[in-house]
Amino acid sequence: MNIDIFRTEADKYREAIILRERYDLSTPPEDDAAYQHIEEEILESDKYIVRVDLETAPATRATYPFYPALKGDDERTDTLFIEIRTELDGSVPYIEFKQNY
Repeated sequence: MNIDIFRTEADKYREAIILRERYDLSTPPEDDAAYQHIEEEILESDKYIVRVDLETAPATRATYPFYPALKGDDERTDTLFIEIRTELDGSVPYIEFKQNY
């Protein structure tokens, strides 16, 4: 799985890219995550685009607009969850985003 996070207000690609990572995922144990990666406080309060694609299924890609909480907002902690799921028949993977507030 490849994850790119871009700042939307940047003029140049080099200024826009915040995170570019590749993760090798394995089949998870039942009801558990295959991989968990936590990056604390890497994003400021701004608008970002999160782009995810699967190397094993090039047609499987998705984007998500991510708005983290304002700095100093102790009432809200934002976490973005990216999940790779399959249809009930197990044939077609898809990407799902969930954000807690």
